[in-house]
Amino acid sequence: MFKKMMLAGSMALAALAFAIPVSGASANWTHEGSPLASDAAVTFTGAANFNLEGSATGAHANVDIGVTLKAGTTTATVTSFKDTNCTGTGALNGLRCTGTPIGLPWDAHIVGDNITITKFELDTHYYSPLDPNHTSPVSTTVLKGNLWATVDDPEGISQVTIENDGSVTANGSPAVVHGLLNVSPAGTYGTT
Repeated sequence: MFKKMMLAGSMALAALAFAIPVSGASANWTHEGSPLASDAAVTFTGAANFNLEGSATGAHANVDIGVTLKAGTTTATVTSFKDTNCTGTGALNGLRCTGTPIGLPWDAHIVGDNITITKFELDTHYYSPLDPNHTSPVSTTVLKGNLWATVDDPEGISQVTIENDGSVTANGSPAVVHGLLNVSPAGTYGTT
C-alpha cells in the first residue's frame, strides 16, 4: 500500500512537470518568444517519486508525460502519462510497480510563476519480483490532488521541478511528490 502511494506520488510529479509556469498574470504560451499561434505538444520526461509524509515508503519511477499547450491561453492539458522502471521504496522496497492515470486529461493553469495541475489521480499497483507479468498486485495506492510545477526559464523552458501543493494524498494519507523533468523540445516554449 505504501509503495503504491509512493509510485502515485512520482506519477503526480511527472504530471505536474508538463505544466509550464508563467511570469505574468496575463501571460500566454509562447513559441520562440512569439505568441503561440496554434496548440502545441510538449513532452516531459524524467525521474519522479512520492512517499508518505514523514516516511520513506513510496515509489520511484521514470515518467513520460504528454502535454498540450493551448494557444492564446495560460492553460494546458496533460493528455498522456506513462511510467517505467517503477520500484517501491521504504516498506515497499523490492516491489515493482505500474501506474495508471485516472481521468485524463488533467488540467494545468498558470498561477504566478508556477503551474498548478488539477484533477491529478494515479492508480499504482505493486508486484512481487516473482510476478514479472504483473498479474497479482500485492498492494495498491491511489495518489491524487494538485501539483505545482516550477520552470527553469519562463522564456524557454528546458526543465520543470514538480512538487505537491499540500493537497496530495496516497490512499487518503498525506503524501509528498518530487520530480525533475526535462522538456522536449527544450528551450522552445515559454510564457510572455
